[in-house]
Amino acid sequence: LDPIDIGMDDIIIQRQEKEGMTVATEGGITIALDTQITDKLKKEGLAREFVSRIQNERRERDLEVSDRIEISYKCNDEVAESIELFAEYVKNETLTIKLERTEADCELSFDLNGINCMISIVKTS
Repeated sequence: LDPIDIGMDDIIIQRQEKEGMTVATEGGITIALDTQITDKLKKEGLAREFVSRIQNERRERDLEVSDRIEISYKCNDEVAESIELFAEYVKNETLTIKLERTEADCELSFDLNGINCMISIVKTS
């Protein structure tokens, strides 16, 4: 076979975004981001929001940065699964030594991405 020369006039470049991908090109650089929310990412987001609520409550109570706490929580199964899956993260971020789900009403109620949740926080010695 004889070699064939291919020039720029012989090439057509087309960009087609895949579903769930956001693509941007500028200055010869193209970046693609996967924007699909998987079940695990959704659960991680719920766990992070849960941590944020606890941190806010720690500040409201003027707890010291080093104070250890125990948390009881009451929520639906979706949030509970998220907290259980990311329990070590929740504990580490909030200095929680005991994290448990309860059926009893808790002292503080809040909305977590449209889901009603309740928590009780106890400072440990």
